[in-house]
Amino acid sequence: METERMRVCISIDAYEAMRTALQLNELSRLFCLLHESSSRPCHFQRDVTSQAGPIGTTNLSKKKKKKKKKKKKKKRKKKKKKKKQKQVGGMLELFSPIKCLLQEERIRIDNVVFRLHSRATVLLFLVCATLVTAKQFIGEPISCISDHSIDRTTLNAYCWIYSTFTVARHLKGIPGRTVASPGIGNASQDDELYYHRYYQWVCFILGLQAILFYVPRALWGIWERDTVALLARDLSTSFLDRDAWTENRKRQLVDYFIEGDLRMTHNFYALRYFLCEVFNFLNTIGQLYLLDLFFEGEFRHYGVAVLAFSKEKQYSDKIDPMTRLFPKVTKCTMHTFGSAGSTQIHDALCVLSLNVMNEKVFFFIWFWLIFLTILGFFALFYSWISSYFSIRYSCYRIIVFSQARVRVYLLRASMRTLAHAKANTIVRVLTFGDCFLLHRLAQNVSPIIYRELIDELAISLSTKHFKGLV
Repeated sequence: METERMRVCISIDAYEAMRTALQLNELSRLFCLLHESSSRPCHFQRDVTSQAGPIGTTNLSKKKKKKKKKKKKKKRKKKKKKKKQKQVGGMLELFSPIKCLLQEERIRIDNVVFRLHSRATVLLFLVCATLVTAKQFIGEPISCISDHSIDRTTLNAYCWIYSTFTVARHLKGIPGRTVASPGIGNASQDDELYYHRYYQWVCFILGLQAILFYVPRALWGIWERDTVALLARDLSTSFLDRDAWTENRKRQLVDYFIEGDLRMTHNFYALRYFLCEVFNFLNTIGQLYLLDLFFEGEFRHYGVAVLAFSKEKQYSDKIDPMTRLFPKVTKCTMHTFGSAGSTQIHDALCVLSLNVMNEKVFFFIWFWLIFLTILGFFALFYSWISSYFSIRYSCYRIIVFSQARVRVYLLRASMRTLAHAKANTIVRVLTFGDCFLLHRLAQNVSPIIYRELIDELAISLSTKHFKGLV
């Protein structure tokens, strides 16, 4: 009986709770209370916490909503970061060909002037081509306006494809006073017009020049066939490695230079390098001619003309060479058909923002190519003087009386502690190709190793040819 009374009391309490829950629209709490009285699990507990009610359940739901919002914000931030990383990765992929040029070579098979042509210049042109390409295809290279009712996007595309022009008569004058802008004004049939068709091809020209400057280096890499790398194997370190530099290894290198069968091979090795230097020099001159042809004869004096104009007064009526070659404001004429079939002329004014970068890029390129031309000439002159051809093989020796002295100087320059007698002994026996290869080897091995090699080579040559050390 007592248990039944307890159950009745519990049911009465549950009933009262049901009434209050109905009044407060919380049916889920009622079911949970009933199930608790029967000691069964509540299947509606999920609804109790999820439904908002006036008795504190609203606070729980608000907290959950805030958590969900925070999670959504975090997801959005992560997505934005991923997009930015992809964009940055795409931009870095544009510079992927530049990475190999920035890496230091473990074995050097050329000199400083050669590396300026094959590495520094190629890097310069690739960077310029990347910047111009990014400005041309990512930004807005041209923006045109017209008084007529014509779509601006169509006008920009038309003027970009069919080129713009400036009027030669209006290039002179003070902007804002005598002319609205250099090259902008009314044009008659007798006026000379300068059409600017180059800007679509600037990035391709710069890329082509980078390839042409790398061709001599690629050719020399094919001809060189890792000769220096094989000779300097395990020795191309700044410190002395006695495990690699043994007496047997020293003897092998000495025998390699003493053998007469390889003399002509070494001479051809040096001549091929000299031929690549000639290619570098001719390539630089050819690049100047190519750019002058590309800009219709306006590039040859571009750098000097810009420097001369910079000394003029601020309000000068002389033609600005930068504005002449790379105008920022140009004209464009678009022809369309009207409703009656007659031809309509749309005169547009175009702003070439791309030329703001082009004028600086080619100003620097002009001076760089001139610098390379002068440096390449002196490098060739130096190579001609330092070259050696025996009298019995050639009668066209340059500065014959100083050839041996020059080779002695070059050999001693690669190792300052080398005695003059030993250097003279080596020069009198070895050919120009042998000395050239020794000079290349000196750039890639430890100075201690090179000194021991030269000492052993001088002793072996003097013993074999002069019966005693000179």
